[in-house]
Amino acid sequence: MPRLARLTFHHVRVPLRRKVSHASHTRTENDALFVKAETDDDRTGWGEGLPRAYVTGETVESCFAQLPRLEPPPPLPDDESVLRWLHGPFLPAPSDRPGDGNTVRCAVETAVLAAFGVDPLPHLKRPRDQGEEPRDRVQYSVVLTTGKAWKRRAAALAYRLWGFRDAKLKLGVGDDAAAARQARRWFGPHVALRADANEAWEPAEVAAKCEMLAAWGFESVEQPVPRGREEELPTGLALPIVWDESVLCPADAKRLHALDPTCRFNLRLSKNGGLLRLWDVFLWAKKHDVPCQLGCMVGETGLLSAAQRAIAGFDWTRLEGGYGRHLVAEQFTEEDWTFGRGGRAGVPPGGSYPPTRVRGGAIESVAVRRESRSF
Repeated sequence: MPRLARLTFHHVRVPLRRKVSHASHTRTENDALFVKAETDDDRTGWGEGLPRAYVTGETVESCFAQLPRLEPPPPLPDDESVLRWLHGPFLPAPSDRPGDGNTVRCAVETAVLAAFGVDPLPHLKRPRDQGEEPRDRVQYSVVLTTGKAWKRRAAALAYRLWGFRDAKLKLGVGDDAAAARQARRWFGPHVALRADANEAWEPAEVAAKCEMLAAWGFESVEQPVPRGREEELPTGLALPIVWDESVLCPADAKRLHALDPTCRFNLRLSKNGGLLRLWDVFLWAKKHDVPCQLGCMVGETGLLSAAQRAIAGFDWTRLEGGYGRHLVAEQFTEEDWTFGRGGRAGVPPGGSYPPTRVRGGAIESVAVRRESRSF
């Protein structure tokens, strides 16, 4: 009967190929958490999580502090037992702050599923309106970040020429009206646009911002105000609100839907605590007719990109991610998870999660910190 023998946390600084800026942060590298799971019969799996202090309140230091607190796993003789343990309280809540521990959960979950060879997709409950088989081809969106106008214009024109059909515009820095007007002109009338304020606006200005964006044909506004100030938004906005940093768990989803039944959610694997916890929110949202987009953390490497791609074919309103070699200097996987022309990408067949071969030696060679716990 196989057992989980050891978990090893690795802190890796992953360089980005270009600076990424928005209202909440500017980064040129990622502090990533990689987890290596080893079984007592010599199998190994790797997982990834990206702590974000301004999203879940987590840092690399807080993630490492959770390693001694992980509950010792029982014997895991079959797929159901592995999934049951991962979906349960194997990590006691570090605090009463929603989302605390989600990065560790995501990294451990992905690593353990890979080590035990468990594909969770056949075990996931499907929404009633979801067909038996998801799409096998998907199309990703692109993001136009804040920064110098000439760089944003060049990026927008390149994305348009490369065949992207939808894009997200980062706002909250500088003149939002000018940025929206420029983006519509650069992308043209046939590219669907949405905005993301990254918590930068005051509640009193959201209504006017939504009217301005609606006039330029934008379809939604993401996270206009900081988490905790959602109740201050006025009603009857000109555009639907997509909550991101505000929706970390099912309780958040219920709270936000009660405030505004027209809202939408942006779900991300690392932010929401891995696939199993993300799926809880997704199922609740589908049951209550809340549209969801599948997002990513900026600078995910191939491990998280592969895990996200495995569920990308389901019923998401928009897809974000898949930048791969366009953004990160090292993907740490044998397979290339970069989207193709126009954001098009194939969804891998089932059989493993994530469906990728990890170059674990490369991760270990660049780790700046490493700690293990044996069970």
